[in-house]
Amino acid sequence: MRQPAYRSTSRSIRDYFGLSQAELAGYLDVSRELLAAAEVGRRELPTAALLRLAVLAQAVAAPAPSPAAPAAPPAAELLPVTLFPVLRPLLARREACLLDADRLRHATAPLLRKAEQARRLQAVLPALEAALAPAPADERPRRWLARLTDAVGAALGPAADVRRARLAAREAGLRAEAEWIRSYFENITANDVLF
Repeated sequence: MRQPAYRSTSRSIRDYFGLSQAELAGYLDVSRELLAAAEVGRRELPTAALLRLAVLAQAVAAPAPSPAAPAAPPAAELLPVTLFPVLRPLLARREACLLDADRLRHATAPLLRKAEQARRLQAVLPALEAALAPAPADERPRRWLARLTDAVGAALGPAADVRRARLAAREAGLRAEAEWIRSYFENITANDVLF
């Protein structure tokens, strides 16, 4: 038996836009259970739902160019091994800075992924609105679209930007401190160390 083409398409769409089954089902005007059954090939989606799914699939197939991703921090270089015990706390501080900066980068990654998914949704919102028929039967998908528009606004709004910016600023500060310590060790001589 041939599997429907939308079986993997709806999952790809949900991953691309960061939608749950319930959220996508709200737009398609079907139950979450029907969408789940359709994703595993047990049920067929109605034609109206397939047409709406096609609007989203088209956006996934031809994504808009996304802004350049932030550059990954350079790989940490090993500092020269020093035998001066007085400098060991400075080396430990550098390692702590790099570790904390990596933790912040990992904490920022989901926020950046959610922002990217929100940008994708924002780009396709006009097409989603156009795909809804003006008939009163489309009330549930219209409510879903209004909630989605609000969620996209919140994900791309100032409050979300502030959180991402604060994490990025803290990471940049820690990396700058670690870089200063690295450059200090590159330029230090035995005469500079106080015993």
